[in-house]
Amino acid sequence: MTTSTLEPREMDKLPYFRFFPARFLASELAVTLSNEEMGGYLRLLLFSWINHGLPGDRKVLGRIAQLEGKELERVLSSGFTKDGDRLRSAWLENERAWAMNKSLRAKESIAVRVAQGGYAKKTDPEKEAKRAAILATYQKAAEESDDEDENPNPNPNTDIEIQTKIQTETQTARAPARSKTSEERTKYERNTNVSHNRNGFEDFWKAYPRKVAKQDAERAWGKLKPDAELQRLIRASVERHKETRDWRKDGGQYIPYPATWLNGKRWVDEQNPMDHPANIFGGSGMDDTGGL
Repeated sequence: MTTSTLEPREMDKLPYFRFFPARFLASELAVTLSNEEMGGYLRLLLFSWINHGLPGDRKVLGRIAQLEGKELERVLSSGFTKDGDRLRSAWLENERAWAMNKSLRAKESIAVRVAQGGYAKKTDPEKEAKRAAILATYQKAAEESDDEDENPNPNPNTDIEIQTKIQTETQTARAPARSKTSEERTKYERNTNVSHNRNGFEDFWKAYPRKVAKQDAERAWGKLKPDAELQRLIRASVERHKETRDWRKDGGQYIPYPATWLNGKRWVDEQNPMDHPANIFGGSGMDDTGGL
């Protein structure tokens, strides 16, 4: 095991300690302490982890644990021992040592891998390919230069130019698509509304009394693709259904969602004449003299 140590500030960075619920609940401590005492014990444990022990002042400890008197003493005697002017949990300090050693081993492992050439900087294959192509172009131009011997590097800023060109091409390739101007959005919305009016959905939506889940209703309408005749039949059926008792009672709460009504092709349902208000009391809906 490593003999290295962590600096105090590094120790403060240890964010957690291991806690095994089943083992804790099976311990004598969990059996003997009351619920209030258990809560106080856990508060003291957390405070001790963050602050590397507990102060010896009983008043301060009482405020931390939200306990006093015999309850506080029972908790302290169950899990903490005096260490100079502070109280510590032997179990918690063992956990601290384990976490410190784990952190140290991780750091040493990283250092070894870096020394052996591991953790190499990741490169972008696409960017490297572009860089190689541009560099090849410059090299070819240099080879064809008449004064190659006098000036083997005709452009001392070649590497800078290559990097700049790569960055420019990359930014251009990743540039977000141009957003629509307000005029284009207005035109799009106008055309969309015209399209909706042409397929009859907006007329259906105006006629249908329960205006909820419009997008679902529009999708259902789009699946139907009704022609002009079917649109007329659907709107006429909506008007008839509006007069039925089910659609009129209790403020219309029994009216189906428009998408449900369309998907179920409810416009083809046969309606009971008794459903209409004019026939609630047994009338035929016709003039009283119609049958004479």
